[in-house]
Amino acid sequence: MLGKNSGFLGVQLMRMKLTGDAATTNPAILEKMRIDSERQIDLFGDTFLNNFKEHGAEKAFELAWSKLQ
Repeated sequence: MLGKNSGFLGVQLMRMKLTGDAATTNPAILEKMRIDSERQIDLFGDTFLNNFKEHGAEKAFELAWSKLQ
């Protein structure tokens, strides 16, 4: 699910992180933020799935979330 929607989720995460008008007018900054956001989503998904079987959903989520902090 995350793999198929990483582009959409990346844009949404990027929008949440945008601050100020300068970031929204510079295409290079927007592209870097989009790529970084997609990387974070992939990291979260991979970490969650790699830990789900051994630790269960709650702990897997905590571990995945900690990778993003």
